[in-house]
Amino acid sequence: MVNVAQRNSVYQTIDRLLRAGLIAVRETSCEENRPERTVYEPTEAGRETLR
Repeated sequence: MVNVAQRNSVYQTIDRLLRAGLIAVRETSCEENRPERTVYEPTEAGRETLR
């Protein structure tokens, strides 16, 4: 189970979802003068868990 009740725990939640195999990195990009951006997508196990 993943608890996202505290807004400051978003990055911790993403880490837990990654470790649990429920999401995966789709892409990482970096635009000029902007911080790195990582896009995630649910895995098959993540979709099953959601259902």
